[in-house]
Amino acid sequence: MSIFLNISIGLFLSWFCQRRSVEAELSANGVYELLSTRIDNVIRENNNLKSELKETKADLQKQLKTEAKLLRKILDDENAHMKETRMTFEQKFKSFQLEILNDLNSMNISRQTSVSKLENSISKQNMAVITMLQAVENKLRSVSTKQDRQEGTFSGQISALSRRISVEEARKVAFSARLTKKQSYYGKDERIVFDEVKYSYGGGYSSSTGIFTAPKSGTYLFTYNIESTSSGMAHVSLMIDSRVTTQALVGKGPDYNGGNSAIAYVWKGEKVWVETASFQDMYYIGPYRTTFNGILID
Repeated sequence: MSIFLNISIGLFLSWFCQRRSVEAELSANGVYELLSTRIDNVIRENNNLKSELKETKADLQKQLKTEAKLLRKILDDENAHMKETRMTFEQKFKSFQLEILNDLNSMNISRQTSVSKLENSISKQNMAVITMLQAVENKLRSVSTKQDRQEGTFSGQISALSRRISVEEARKVAFSARLTKKQSYYGKDERIVFDEVKYSYGGGYSSSTGIFTAPKSGTYLFTYNIESTSSGMAHVSLMIDSRVTTQALVGKGPDYNGGNSAIAYVWKGEKVWVETASFQDMYYIGPYRTTFNGILID
């Protein structure tokens, strides 16, 4: 009777463990797919924002160049008009001088009187020319001031846009890696080195150690997936600064895989990795579908 009771209890425990493994796998697969989709969306949104910012910067630069060309043309036209006006007044002045001299000669006016009248006429003409030139110079100064103001406005807009692009680029951190090296089994508390880096931005992940060192403080999203083999089960933990954060358990099977995720605030310099559990001496983990991902979300 005691032997029969021991056998019954053993069968019941085996059935219960298998059922919990399947449920963990289904739940982990669902979470992994949802979080993988979220990572793709975040990366796509960051790329779209970067593209939009670059296009806006290009449009502003193009607009600035167009405005600068227009203002330069206005200045050139005003300079040409001023030169033409100066030449016109000089010609009129010479003609006036000739007329005065001719009149003096024809009327036989005394030298002193003619000189006095000539000086008065010249003074009036000079005043008229000076007034005209001052008006032209004031207009040119106004145009130049307007151009400088517009150039300053555009420069400020471009600088603000460049700073925004720099901020967006500086806060972006993300990586995705997978395991390609195959080994017979993993011991307990053994770190998994995801040796193939599929994507990395902002630095932090090392394919030689399997450790992600946070380049800046913030809220991170981490996901990981493991695949077991026909030799036995796979059981891993996500470690943040040597603390167990979440775990994933996959039962024995050639195509069994599952995973888990975690959202946590990580300080700059803290380390994050995936390692095997400490419940038994050997765990069997297959490559290629065993992955590790992380992204800074805030």
